Amino acid sequence: MADKDEYRKLDKLVEEAKKTQPEAPMEQIEQSEEDKWFMELTKIKGIGIERAKDIGRAFPSENALIGALKDNTVHFRNDVVNLLKNHFQLNKQEDK
Repeated sequence: MADKDEYRKLDKLVEEAKKTQPEAPMEQIEQSEEDKWFMELTKIKGIGIERAKDIGRAFPSENALIGALKDNTVHFRNDVVNLLKNHFQLNKQEDK
């Protein structure tokens, strides 16, 4: 019987600890630069998770991708390249 009582006490302590330690909001959780870059890519309408992974592997930063888009050295389907150029507003700069 003493063992059951000890377990109950431990369970109560664990439950009390959970109540006193609120979970951190998602905004406060530290993200690496790669995670931030990946999340930004997934927010682009028409770019899914797998395509964002592909882009992230090929271009580790936004600046690297923008430079490649300006140089027309991005080797993805044309529709994906156009989505990226529109997102970074590069189509307008080329026309000028």
